[in-house]
Amino acid sequence: MSKRLRQNIWLYVAPQIKGKFDNHGTPIVYDEKTKKHLDPSNIDDKVFIYERQVNGWFLNHAARLKKSKYAGFIILMLGISYIEGVEQYREGQESRNNSSRFFKKGLKRIFNLNNIPEYKLSDFYHHARCGLFHTGMTRDKITINGSLPETIDFTNDDEIKINQIKFINTIKAEFKSYITELKNQTNTTLRTNFNQMFTIL
Repeated sequence: MSKRLRQNIWLYVAPQIKGKFDNHGTPIVYDEKTKKHLDPSNIDDKVFIYERQVNGWFLNHAARLKKSKYAGFIILMLGISYIEGVEQYREGQESRNNSSRFFKKGLKRIFNLNNIPEYKLSDFYHHARCGLFHTGMTRDKITINGSLPETIDFTNDDEIKINQIKFINTIKAEFKSYITELKNQTNTTLRTNFNQMFTIL
């Protein structure tokens, strides 16, 4: 598997989508599921590949894990991994040296947290996102429980409660909505931003 094509080596760039550069440097991308060739420079084919990547490599697995009693942290990690990435595609620029800003902007938008103070969003970034991706575990303030009534509860300054099931369901709904937006050719800015960020070449 790879996110980029290589010379004369078939690699999967998404589940059931494989590709390579031929001897002349021409990209060949083939969808084994639909039996069709794709053009990796065409925006609509790029959206198609991106959708297959995110669902097939990440979100579909998170959905299956919801049945497991002890999969809460990996479900949360899969959901959190989506937030900063999709914000880069939406804005059309990398989050390099601005990870916190991109993540918090995406978190606020996806979970409708416009009334949550900035310092609490920063706490989520530090204790949930950075904890999971820097040390492999959430930090002190995070509690997860699939039975909690709220998706994210910031009521107590000393604790952030997360229902990981509702969290990943919200991420899945957001991704479905984003793909629908990208497929709408009237959304020129959104499509342009995505097009300049996403590539398998």
